[in-house]
Amino acid sequence: MVVKDIHVFSYCEHHMALMYDMSVNVAYVPRQRVIGLSKIARICDLAAKRLQLQERLGQDIAEILMEAAETKDVGVVITGSHSCMTARGIRSVSSCTTTRTFFGVFQTDHTLQTLVSESGGSL
Repeated sequence: MVVKDIHVFSYCEHHMALMYDMSVNVAYVPRQRVIGLSKIARICDLAAKRLQLQERLGQDIAEILMEAAETKDVGVVITGSHSCMTARGIRSVSSCTTTRTFFGVFQTDHTLQTLVSESGGSL
């Protein structure tokens, strides 16, 4: 199960007031339970609501999904544009940061890692 390009917005825990926009790709291997597609997007949105670091956000999304779907096989890839890079300091407007969080089979299966890492694009 893969859901790609979930848009979330958060505030940077490190800079407090600066924000960032992110695109989240989430995948899991259903075992005991299957959850609805909208629930995956809600999990991402919920985890992003508090002050957050991008790398911790991936971990939070994965942990919530593992509990909700009753599986240890979860992958989360986040690409974000951070205001600390685009609006201040170096002002690199095209920069983005990608983080990857893999659990279970996603840690060793490069095919699954690629599946969740590739952008879905628009339909």
